[in-house]
Amino acid sequence: MTILYEISLGNDQFSALTKSIPEISEQVLATRVNDLVENNLIEKNERTNTTPLQIIYTTTDKGKQILSLVDKLCKWDEYWNR
Repeated sequence: MTILYEISLGNDQFSALTKSIPEISEQVLATRVNDLVENNLIEKNERTNTTPLQIIYTTTDKGKQILSLVDKLCKWDEYWNR
């Protein structure tokens, strides 16, 4: 969820993700990002007009919906655990 959330905030390149989530190793991060792509929660887009090639990740509608549900659960938890 942290990776999905960070991508939704605009940390859309792998290097930005490694900086925003330093507690995850690059190998684990790469595996989790690939899992999110395979599960259609994020999209992997290549910018071919740049050198070197840039990979940009964006949150899909499915990913946005999950983030919305998690946000509602957090608000529910805050309400009941004041």
